[in-house]
Amino acid sequence: MRASVGSVKERLEFSQDELAGYCQRWRVKELSLIGSSPPEDVGADEPVEFLVRFQPDVMRRYADAVAMERELGGLVGHDVELVDYRSVVDWSDNHIRRKTILESAQTVYAA
Repeated sequence: MRASVGSVKERLEFSQDELAGYCQRWRVKELSLIGSSPPEDVGADEPVEFLVRFQPDVMRRYADAVAMERELGGLVGHDVELVDYRSVVDWSDNHIRRKTILESAQTVYAA
């Protein structure tokens, strides 16, 4: 279960400058919080989900994704899980999942 985006954003504390630096280093075009569960259903040990959209020519390895999640988690002070935009929009046939994720997305960085 995940927190609603609005409640999660209010609980996270991060520097926009540090977030921008992170996104520029990793060549992130857009970073958005995503979620769907009421805030009272969220446990402290559950990761915060981010939808990440890379620059068009970027492909990341699994090791990169792990490093990115650790670094972003350090910036926002909470464990995070990254969801690649391409896996939701370009590669998935699950239109319900796509709609749910895209409707809940709240952009925190855009280049």
